[in-house]
Amino acid sequence: MKKHCFTCGGHGLKDKVCPECGLKHNSMNLDKKPVEAKKLVIAAKKCLIPAGYTGVEWNEERLRMSHQERAKDQLFLRFVAQLDKVHSIFASGRLPAKSAIFIAPPQHSKMTFAYSCMQLALMHGFKVAPLLDSLEVKRLLVLAAERPQEIVLGIPYEEYVNADVVFITITKTTYRNSAYQIIQEMLDKRSRKGLPTFFLSRYNMATLSAWDSSKSFDYVKDYNNTENSLKYPAIINCWVRDDRATKGV
Repeated sequence: MKKHCFTCGGHGLKDKVCPECGLKHNSMNLDKKPVEAKKLVIAAKKCLIPAGYTGVEWNEERLRMSHQERAKDQLFLRFVAQLDKVHSIFASGRLPAKSAIFIAPPQHSKMTFAYSCMQLALMHGFKVAPLLDSLEVKRLLVLAAERPQEIVLGIPYEEYVNADVVFITITKTTYRNSAYQIIQEMLDKRSRKGLPTFFLSRYNMATLSAWDSSKSFDYVKDYNNTENSLKYPAIINCWVRDDRATKGV
């Protein structure tokens, strides 16, 4: 399979296999459900879901096909399995009972996965927050504290923090080194409300807390799996070499 497809852009063709890369578009079959499709499009726009992701359903097989060189890599297979497990929960109309930090290199379908889960949640009537990066979330939290009546990024603070579903991607700026602050703050706030939070990162845990001189971020790791599963997230790492993630490769 070719890594870069100029026929379908790597997204597959609707209702048929792409002759160049072999992928088939995996949709939510909304073309057969016009009423549901209209409602989803309206909800997706409110959640700032890009048009290219609207109606697109994440699929584990497509991720496996895109990385056939890792077909026997247990780290990769566990990552795919965990994504599939979380995605299946959303597809069944439920919310996961545990928060998670998914760490993987670029082109490992993290955004497709997130937007797919968000749309499945919307289809089942859950309140879904727009997908923001950690720097945007920091801005939202800070300004909400200083000027509580002001709406930041078009999102009311209470509506965002109290949403049933929140996915956050880690900024690619140097502020990724202090992303631990946002991770801890959001996990703490939302776990008190009984809600899970999901983070998507191309950087490992060491990079996310590089500016943490107090080492407080170490406490977010529940090595014994006995703590609050909403406050202490599962950490799913897909990097073959952890030091590459540290360097931001």
